[in-house]
Amino acid sequence: MGKYCEELKKLLEILKLNKEIYISGRENIYHFREYKDNKLFFYIPNRSNSEKPYSKSITVEQFCELLRKLLEKGRLITADFPFKDCRVSAFYGFVNLLYPNQYIKERGKIVKNI
Repeated sequence: MGKYCEELKKLLEILKLNKEIYISGRENIYHFREYKDNKLFFYIPNRSNSEKPYSKSITVEQFCELLRKLLEKGRLITADFPFKDCRVSAFYGFVNLLYPNQYIKERGKIVKNI
């Protein structure tokens, strides 16, 4: 799994069911759902039916590889992500739980907060 997957263990110690992981510019709140089958599951709002949020996930392999690249390079650009959707924001939320205020997200990129 790679050098930085020890960080996954730290993240799982922080995460609790329904823990807020990210708030979008539109104030959509993402919540952690569960860690299961080597995936980090989270909820995103369903604008059509607020009682039934959408469930999305990031695999452990994706998380570890992206975190490794981020820690090595100090930034991730759109091309680094294997997905181009809400999982970018969720990944940033997970990173911010591990490294509060050390990285910022802007237009699909995550960069070191200098």
